[in-house]
Amino acid sequence: LGDPARRAAYDRDTLRSSGYGMSIVAKHSGSARSGLAGLSFLKRFLGKGSFGWDLSAKPPGDQWEHRGNGMYGRSNKAHIHITHAITGEELKMQIERGSTLGMLKKMVVKQVLRGPESRIELATREGAELADNYRLNSSVTEALVLVGIALGPPREVELCLCHAHTGARVRISVMDTFTISEIREALLQKFPAWQSESIRLGIRASNQEKFQVLEDSELLNGREQMLVLGV
Repeated sequence: LGDPARRAAYDRDTLRSSGYGMSIVAKHSGSARSGLAGLSFLKRFLGKGSFGWDLSAKPPGDQWEHRGNGMYGRSNKAHIHITHAITGEELKMQIERGSTLGMLKKMVVKQVLRGPESRIELATREGAELADNYRLNSSVTEALVLVGIALGPPREVELCLCHAHTGARVRISVMDTFTISEIREALLQKFPAWQSESIRLGIRASNQEKFQVLEDSELLNGREQMLVLGV
């Protein structure tokens, strides 16, 4: 090996037999291709397969929301699970995190078509009453108990309509989720001779003498009696 030419030949033979020389060639002549091969390998390794992982699946828990293209991020929504304290009826909702309980009550009324908000009382599962300014900030599902209004499907109830001047009364069957407009339609079905545009439904004003007309979009809101004019 003292001969330089023989030493160089020996070194070349050693590199070929060890495979190290091939790795050097690949590194310098095909780095772009080896990088693609590496990326492909990672996709196969980390994708759904060997370890049962699915990178496109939603992570466990309610605090995640889909952002598109298989990407998930932490949700800014508070998840609420409401159970009626008496009937056991359930309602699941989402509301912006940081919202107050008063805002949640408005959403409940809008969803179940019953109210008003002032009739709703909410508490924790442990029975601790919550004020309207309580803020919903939990990153996990918050369980609440409700009384005051029903949470189930619409049900038929009896409504007594009293003439504001004469005191004459009539009873009709309506759904407890009806609006004033729908109550008027129910009246016309029972009394076809009445004129829709002349029927006014309302309640006594605060001074108990004036008639307060209710807007067509107003909900029945658990009322069992109502005043009527124009018939």
